Amino acid sequence: MKLISLNLGGEGYLPALTDFLNTHKDRVDIFCFQQMNSPEQMPKVFGDFNSFALNGVAVFVRKDYTIQNRQEIPVRSGAQVVLDIFKNEKKYRVINEHGLANSEPIIKAMEATASPVIVTGDFNLESNGLVSLVHEYGVTSTLSE
Repeated sequence: MKLISLNLGGEGYLPALTDFLNTHKDRVDIFCFQQMNSPEQMPKVFGDFNSFALNGVAVFVRKDYTIQNRQEIPVRSGAQVVLDIFKNEKKYRVINEHGLANSEPIIKAMEATASPVIVTGDFNLESNGLVSLVHEYGVTSTLSE
């Protein structure tokens, strides 16, 4: 399974995103987006994908995956999309989140399944005792070269 998660940052992303998706859509099974204005504005490259969206958070899953469970959960200033997907009789839970949230909804969604869990998103978490490794280790960029 191949998954790409991108924070689209709101406005003006469509031309560059269309090129990116045309390059990668045949090799990727799941796209997770945050800060997407609306799924209707997405390029028309997602004919082979099912889409799930709420409040700027979207997940596009290749149609040859079976979706058994879908939850679209509002969180403070955003949303969480939770999908249980199957491929070749193997179940996965995908969680895509964006917004100002505490870690409890994420942990709850993770603990509610015995399946492997993939968590993506833009985590504007309140601490709840968690440590920001970006700040702790002085990371200046999380982008690959």
